[in-house]
Amino acid sequence: MKQLRVLGAAMLLCAASNVALAADLVPIEPPPVVEPAGIYFRGHLGWSFTDTKYHGYALDENGDPQRVNYRADDNAFTVGIGFGYYVTDGFRVDLTGDYSGAYKTRHLLQLEVPAGGGPGPVVPPENVRRENMNVWTLMGNAYYEVPYFDFATPYVGVGVGWGWIDKVQNDDGFALAAHAGVSFAVTENLSLDIGYRFRDIMIEGPNFTDHSILAGFRIGF
Repeated sequence: MKQLRVLGAAMLLCAASNVALAADLVPIEPPPVVEPAGIYFRGHLGWSFTDTKYHGYALDENGDPQRVNYRADDNAFTVGIGFGYYVTDGFRVDLTGDYSGAYKTRHLLQLEVPAGGGPGPVVPPENVRRENMNVWTLMGNAYYEVPYFDFATPYVGVGVGWGWIDKVQNDDGFALAAHAGVSFAVTENLSLDIGYRFRDIMIEGPNFTDHSILAGFRIGF
């Protein structure tokens, strides 16, 4: 009887050893690697804060006109769409069209210095013209992504293109942009994005500049 118990224990030990060996031989599959799609469509919206300077002329104590700069900031809704392409894993380019507006701006026709040289210049109400301003840009952008986190991908980018400003006196000019943000991969082909953008449109007189906070998406094909 004792021999049967010893034989049974030996058989159980051998079976357990075989199960452990079989488990060691089963290959462990690594987690799937999500490769970025080649072509993608993107859209974004957010809020734009202008940083625009105006200028007018003030009369000094001798009655001579002197140019005076005046800052009149405002903020407005911004939206854009575009198409892009992943050149490599971590480097992508896209073409975007954006609209921002309508900004409520003030155009100074004339500044005046108070009599006696007080803490001027002052702005008489009749010398202020209020106007709406709308801005469009068409930009080519390039981004470098830093896959530092598993759940999020920081990026930086630059852009060049052209901008159009619709106000009482329309204008257009060469445009520059700088980008920074973080994207979150939801699926293999869908990413959400939170970012910052700076734009500078070079027009006659003071340039139009703005800072924007954007939220958007990218869908790969």
